[in-house]
Amino acid sequence: MKRDMDLARSVLLAVDASPGGKLDRPPVIEGYDPQDIENHILLLTRAGFLQAHYVGCNDAIAITLIRLDWAGYEFIECIRNPDIWKATKDIASTTSGWTASLLAEIAKGLVRQDMLKIGIHLG
Repeated sequence: MKRDMDLARSVLLAVDASPGGKLDRPPVIEGYDPQDIENHILLLTRAGFLQAHYVGCNDAIAITLIRLDWAGYEFIECIRNPDIWKATKDIASTTSGWTASLLAEIAKGLVRQDMLKIGIHLG
């Protein structure tokens, strides 16, 4: 499996949009295989963006609860806007490799630029 940041963003957005900010099963995301979605939930959990609870039964593992963690909220607030997300990926694609933390920093910079355009200045 290859990490897909568009899928990771879609998972975070789906959890954020769910009632109460939590899901009792992985979201269905059009164009993606359920196993890839579950693998990305695991990656996002290990990265500290999500909390997920797993239950094992007869060699099968089921995800029973998914919710955003603090880092997930911080990240999704920066990349929620599709224009910011596209610009973030465009900038990141010019580097030799990108991580979630790099994407977050790029997105934060773009959000700051938007704030300056409308006259909001941060300390």
